[in-house]
Amino acid sequence: MDKFSRVIKKKVEKVIDEPVIFENEHMKITQYEDWVIVEEPSIVACLPYLIEYNQVIIRQEYVPTFKKADGNDYFLTCVAGKIEIGETPEQSMRRELEEEAGIVLRDGYQFDFERPLFACKTTTAQFYFCLVPLVEDDYHEVIAKGDGTRNERISKTVKVDTKYLNNLLPSDLITELLITRLKKYLTSQ
Repeated sequence: MDKFSRVIKKKVEKVIDEPVIFENEHMKITQYEDWVIVEEPSIVACLPYLIEYNQVIIRQEYVPTFKKADGNDYFLTCVAGKIEIGETPEQSMRRELEEEAGIVLRDGYQFDFERPLFACKTTTAQFYFCLVPLVEDDYHEVIAKGDGTRNERISKTVKVDTKYLNNLLPSDLITELLITRLKKYLTSQ
């Protein structure tokens, strides 16, 4: 186990001659060594917790990839989205909070990101994730306008009292992880 807890990160040099199998504005699929790799932007994800109201902000989201897998229309997810070119994870998180949850953070609010995790073995995307505990002075609310896509228009953000956390059935691993982190946070307070 010791060898896994002290992994040394190496600088990866890009191989120029990777055959491109498919490419569009969202991803590129390439051949790398003996694997097919999906190269896509990294993702920010958070679970806002409104301390004075004892509420968590969660999404009822239309996700076509999930729908294709199980046929349901809506899924319980956290606030999340891809990091745009030129954005830092912090800038992206602020944008996603405003677009999806209608939360505008005060200048100077600091995120406590956990170590980024890869989404899965076949993609280069990593999750930059954290809980976002908020007191009233940390934010103000606006109308969440989404990113303009159909999926955003038919999805919605809801506030749920934390006493119902055990009743929530998240649809993805990162939302499950963040809800677990919130439960731990609440028991430590």
